[in-house]
Amino acid sequence: MQQQLGLNNDVLVGGHRFHVQTTYSANNETILSHIFDNGRVIERLEVGVTEEVKNATLPKKLKVVHQEMIAEMELLFYIAEKVRQVRHPMSCLKLGHVFMSKNLLDDAVTFFQMAAELDPTSAEVYCQLGFANIRRGDFANAEMVLRKGVQLAPNYADLHQHLGVACLEQQKLGPALESLRTALDLNPNFFPAHFNYALALLQSLQAPFSGDSNVSPKAVQEHLVRAAEGWPAFRTPRLEKALQLVDEGAIAPATQELQSLRQEVNTEADLAFEHDFYLKFMYGGKGKDDEFIQNYTMRLRTAMRDYPDYADLHNSLGVAYLIQCRNLFLRALEEFRVALRINPSFKRAEKNLKLSENDGKGFLILLRAILK
Repeated sequence: MQQQLGLNNDVLVGGHRFHVQTTYSANNETILSHIFDNGRVIERLEVGVTEEVKNATLPKKLKVVHQEMIAEMELLFYIAEKVRQVRHPMSCLKLGHVFMSKNLLDDAVTFFQMAAELDPTSAEVYCQLGFANIRRGDFANAEMVLRKGVQLAPNYADLHQHLGVACLEQQKLGPALESLRTALDLNPNFFPAHFNYALALLQSLQAPFSGDSNVSPKAVQEHLVRAAEGWPAFRTPRLEKALQLVDEGAIAPATQELQSLRQEVNTEADLAFEHDFYLKFMYGGKGKDDEFIQNYTMRLRTAMRDYPDYADLHNSLGVAYLIQCRNLFLRALEEFRVALRINPSFKRAEKNLKLSENDGKGFLILLRAILK
């Protein structure tokens, strides 16, 4: 019988005591590593183990994975301290995204609030700050923040969607329906908004909201079907059961099914790796790491298969290609310099270096401006 392999450590960083646990699963031939915050898993990594590693260097590989998990968490809070010092709005926003993806909601709110102080005209900041407050159950504060965002950007569908959820959680059915309808008017393909609108309609059927002709079992079913068409995660037995219950007129049980489904389904695209890349590129010393950048572009292309119409992904991939161009450009400069060190009278290399240094300044200025 194979000996059970595992490592456990407590890590004190950023005012948190995290527990890191890494084990080898012989059944799946994988190394599993988890980071826990007060019993909640905030980070998970699964690494396949080859036959060669299993037979020769498994304990070493286990330790490497374990230390990588610890180093990643330490790097995150190192970057957080640097961002706190430089007070750069975009970096604060992206750091908030990363913390929120790990369910470190208080840290997320801290940096979203800092971003709002530094750039009070950014609707995106209010959108994410409001969503973070929803995630931690502070619905009244979320509503206040999101209403500020709506004033800044009345055509931003995400703000109306989150505002509708914040109102729905406070049983403000009229404002919830109005905000969610607005979100769908702005973006008819906003599938999570279809789901939340159906839930708001259901709750209105139990406590009728006068003056809204859209409140009907048929409308609930239509919006649930629409949500499932565009968001595969909604296609579960719970949704089928809720549709059946609505058809039978069992409104309260149908509402319970949908509320449970909403807790189980991630209605946000999992794109925290975008923000993680930016922070590590700008503050984590990864700017010249070709493998790091190549892996990032591969993850973007993979995400685009799942979300082909997500404009942010195409924009981010364009920036990633520019970063790759920048690294190749800097490498080209170094090769010209090496050529001149070998042969100081090499006129062609001297000319190429001067042209590249002069004309390349504009490209580097462009990239810096984009990354701001």
